[in-house]
Amino acid sequence: MNKKLLAIAISAAVMAPLAANANDNVIYGKMHFSWDYVDTNNVGGVDASDDVTGVAKSSRIGFKGSEDLGDGMSAVWQVEGAVPNATFSNRNTFVGLAGGFGTVLMGRHDTPYKISTGSLDIFGDTIADYNSIIGQTNNAAGTANVNAFDLRVGQTVAYITPNLNGFTGAIARVSTKNPEASGNDEQAAWSLAGMYSNGPLFASLAYEKHSGAAAGNSTTTQNEKAWKLGLGYSFGDGKIGFIYEDISHEASNSRAERNAWLVNYAHTFGNNVFKIAYGVAGDSDVAGANDGADNLSLGLEHKFSKRTSIYGIYTAMDNDAGANYGFNTAAGYAAVTGRNVDALSFGIVHTF
Repeated sequence: MNKKLLAIAISAAVMAPLAANANDNVIYGKMHFSWDYVDTNNVGGVDASDDVTGVAKSSRIGFKGSEDLGDGMSAVWQVEGAVPNATFSNRNTFVGLAGGFGTVLMGRHDTPYKISTGSLDIFGDTIADYNSIIGQTNNAAGTANVNAFDLRVGQTVAYITPNLNGFTGAIARVSTKNPEASGNDEQAAWSLAGMYSNGPLFASLAYEKHSGAAAGNSTTTQNEKAWKLGLGYSFGDGKIGFIYEDISHEASNSRAERNAWLVNYAHTFGNNVFKIAYGVAGDSDVAGANDGADNLSLGLEHKFSKRTSIYGIYTAMDNDAGANYGFNTAAGYAAVTGRNVDALSFGIVHTF
């Protein structure tokens, strides 16, 4: 329960990728590494700043294909894994059926909730990825935050509607065989999303619920849920995005309950793209916790071609006294409670 999935609102072929021709198999991937300099502003003799070299940023390799079954129906499949990673198929890996009725798939996949705003993350897979705030919730005081709702999970069954004049809907169910003591909830999750893409306009609305200690901060008896709104608009050489997210928890005075919003802008000039994003996480439901944060990111990308680019990014996380939001990347740049975090990142990206 990766980014660049706006196309699900244009065609179900993105969530369940179909090859261009029947019985056509494809090898694809993305190599993305960066050199990061991170300062966690620690005190008391703690090493607060370091440069981190050759950081993998969602590099991946995958295999996908389809088989024509006749009558407008196809079998579709995909196996995708992170690079480097000792366990293959830890990314979207599934099998399904697709046709005029839409797409049904089973396996490991991003939830509809995650997909609904993935295309609005202009810093996707970098150190300034919007998941430093969006999808994140506070955990116990003084401990690391939890990626509660921007998820990719196994044992997923999903249905995606066909493209209906720019609208695409998706629903997913995740449930495990996990006998619990009497009184505990079933360990399961539901995820739903509706997405509309027409010309310069994109809009999405998503909802997700976890129960029985499934994912995030839900417990065996207390559910958590979230809803999220996404808006995007392109004009000339620019595009603007906006996201609002509300996460709630059944427990009273929960650090896992908060709202957040983010706005960003990208402007293309020649082979270059200037990017800026600003996001805010509100205080949790705990009275006087003072555990919100805000994040500002600036970046410049240069495209050598459609497949190869380089970039530079500066990002700063300003934590309130009780917050410890860090940067949601593979390197795990966590914050110390109440301390700010800022970073520079230089990366190279090649897709194939």
